[in-house]
Amino acid sequence: METVPVSLNENSYEILIGYGLIQEIQKLQQDLQYQHRRSVIVTDNNVAEHQKTFLDSLFKEVPRHPIPAGEENKNIDTLSKIYDFLAESKLSRAGALFAFGGGVVGDIAGFAAATYMRGIDFYQIPTTLLAMVDSSIGGKSAINLKAGKNLVGAFHQPKKVFIDLNCLKSLPQREFASGMAEIIKHALIADEGLCSVIESNKPFSPEDKELLPIIKKSCEIKAKIVCEDERDVSGRRALLNLGHTFAHAIEAVAGYDKYSHGEAVAIGLVMAARLSEILGYISEEELARIRSCIEKYGLPTKLRSPLKIKSLIDRMRYDKKSAAGELTFIIIEKPGKATVINDVDEKWVNLILKESGAED
Repeated sequence: METVPVSLNENSYEILIGYGLIQEIQKLQQDLQYQHRRSVIVTDNNVAEHQKTFLDSLFKEVPRHPIPAGEENKNIDTLSKIYDFLAESKLSRAGALFAFGGGVVGDIAGFAAATYMRGIDFYQIPTTLLAMVDSSIGGKSAINLKAGKNLVGAFHQPKKVFIDLNCLKSLPQREFASGMAEIIKHALIADEGLCSVIESNKPFSPEDKELLPIIKKSCEIKAKIVCEDERDVSGRRALLNLGHTFAHAIEAVAGYDKYSHGEAVAIGLVMAARLSEILGYISEEELARIRSCIEKYGLPTKLRSPLKIKSLIDRMRYDKKSAAGELTFIIIEKPGKATVINDVDEKWVNLILKESGAED
């Protein structure tokens, strides 16, 4: 088992990474019971089915609430039902909530924990690669509105994150590839060495033992940036949104059922890399290498079907990272280093969207 610390003073916690973390989670359960603290678990329908043995072995006597799977269900209606479940389970402020699932479960369960009884403890047990390296770390929790993704939320750090790589064995290839998009993103913003490892190796798979150090490094990158800018105030944390200004717009305009989050991020990374090349930061060869890394995992690098340029740009202006309607982008200065810019000529955005399959 490997441990990655997230050092945030009174909000500090550990990320545990390994194979078969059941004993660690059981010990936590025993500690909560010894303290007479009630716990509950929020998951989704798909995870409840595919991880039934894991759930039953760990949480057989724990009240369980499966939500409908899918990004489109990360909304106020689903949140309201979670609140009702917490109240019906007689969870007090001393209670604890376990989020067992992918990014949608972690985001909405974390927001419920942040706001129920004005805040209760919660623990992350991510079951997808994307959630393991991204959404389970850093304390961002949220739901979506019709106007955009993650527009209502709160900062609420987990007490601990358990990354059990055995969960990846039942993960569909499409979802595994989505997680690799986030790992590629972390490499591009902060670790040239990780870029080289991803570029030079054959595609990783859930069975590869070499995946553990890759996941650990990715978690370390995110944890370091979160520790430097916990509440996204200084702008340092914005680097984690490389490709996301494009990606969130694609998800919202196309519909959350058309692209997984990682697929939208993959397209967004190529768009951000193209913008970086246009602005003179990276070379055409470096752009081609970034695209090749993404294609290696079968991820899309262009839109599958046309979307309206105006609709995409309008959504970008609604994005949380935009200020006063001004488009904000993270660009790649070189593989392993990124920066934030907000004075991009809109003609370049139009060009990139058109090259990627959008239309007037």
